[in-house]
Amino acid sequence: MIRQKSTFLYWSKTYNVILWFSILIQLAGCATEYQKEVSCNYLMENTKSNQALYGDVSILSSVVEYDYGSNFIVAIQKPNFEKQRGYLADVIRMRKYNMKGGSYISMSLKEADSILRNDPFYRSVFLNKINYWIVYCKDSTRVFGPLSKQQFIEMSTKLDIPNTWLRKYFS
Repeated sequence: MIRQKSTFLYWSKTYNVILWFSILIQLAGCATEYQKEVSCNYLMENTKSNQALYGDVSILSSVVEYDYGSNFIVAIQKPNFEKQRGYLADVIRMRKYNMKGGSYISMSLKEADSILRNDPFYRSVFLNKINYWIVYCKDSTRVFGPLSKQQFIEMSTKLDIPNTWLRKYFS
């Protein structure tokens, strides 16, 4: 499945909000261990309980392996509904409710839950226990995923992703 930037314009722009939110958490002394800029204008964030890639289409909860070159990022994700719900609820609360607490927390959680259960993109993320992703940015940024293992191998070959990475994880 190819994700175009315009398809999820609202959600693709939210990575900036999530990024700033994670920076605020880091400044407050919470669980962010490190953030690293990787290829294709993406940022890898590692916390004690999660790794995530933030970019045009963010790959959240939980990136268990990733690698990158000058024009690609490859990632393996084990989707976690509750963590994804928490991230999305925080974004909703920041954008829609201006970070208000109280009943706004439960309202944003209900909205996030509805989005994750009904939006075709998020439903596809939670179909498999393991997803594979390719962020490819040779001419323009394109995101392929969530992919099955076989789709991932085929797309990696088509895009000339180095075989060394494929052998490392699929030997």
